[in-house]
Amino acid sequence: MMDQLTDISLIQRLAQGDRTAFSSLYDRYGLSLYHLSERLALEMEEREEIIAAVFLRIEQYASAYQPDRTSVGEWMLLHWKHCACAHLNNRRRERAAVQSSGKQNPYLMVYG
Repeated sequence: MMDQLTDISLIQRLAQGDRTAFSSLYDRYGLSLYHLSERLALEMEEREEIIAAVFLRIEQYASAYQPDRTSVGEWMLLHWKHCACAHLNNRRRERAAVQSSGKQNPYLMVYG
């Protein structure tokens, strides 16, 4: 049944706390957003963190979605962009902190 609902209906149901709508949106958009994350040349764990953050954010802001302003796909892409930028900024700050402290981070030595 959820497969027949429009994206807008799924967002509206998600705003009402429908966990099945959350799963359906993930099934529809998760892989596409993951593939976008691959373009950032991040490790798999980091890409997964971004996607998890995107879907948590979408759940948090579902009630704010305005279908007359943008499509669900574009709206989700905006949330992906926000989460990806936040992740990259945090990563950059962590690297700068490690470099300024003079300590070697084994993760950054391997993947850095």
